[in-house]
Amino acid sequence: FPTRRSSDLKVLKKEYDDRQAFWTTTEFEPDLKNAMIKTTHEPAMRYYSILFERYLPALQAGDDAARAAALTDMEAAYQQHRTAVDSLVANTNKFNARVEVETAQSIVEGRVGMLIIWLLALLSVIGFSVLLARYLLRVLGGDPQVAMQVVQAIASNDLHQPVTVQAGDRHSLLA
Repeated sequence: FPTRRSSDLKVLKKEYDDRQAFWTTTEFEPDLKNAMIKTTHEPAMRYYSILFERYLPALQAGDDAARAAALTDMEAAYQQHRTAVDSLVANTNKFNARVEVETAQSIVEGRVGMLIIWLLALLSVIGFSVLLARYLLRVLGGDPQVAMQVVQAIASNDLHQPVTVQAGDRHSLLA
């Protein structure tokens, strides 16, 4: 077996180990992480172990029986790894679908919350406006147009214009 191919396989194994180290230190869904770093990893390690310890030496030695036995064991390890990966992908897809539904629900809840806040703010502004209008009417003693006419008459020295105020009003501008 050419040395170049053997070193290519060692590079692939190192890349696999690097990805495995990444997933081992990454935080995510515990069940998915367990599947990623254990369930799929164990058959992969068995595959690489058979490859480097049995298959390649048998291939280099020209031992066809040992090579065939190693290849059979490698195929079994690969199938176990492949099944674990397929299961991991299916579970990851289910997890992603659940996260998408939860995220959509959170967005809806956020929009409802924003709508409630907007409505409360609107009601507060309306309530404040009503209170302010009532306060101004009380201070003026009536309709602002009437108060303006009275003030203009007084400003032009017309003190004969009658001023109508509400009964009991002794503190407003018109009183």
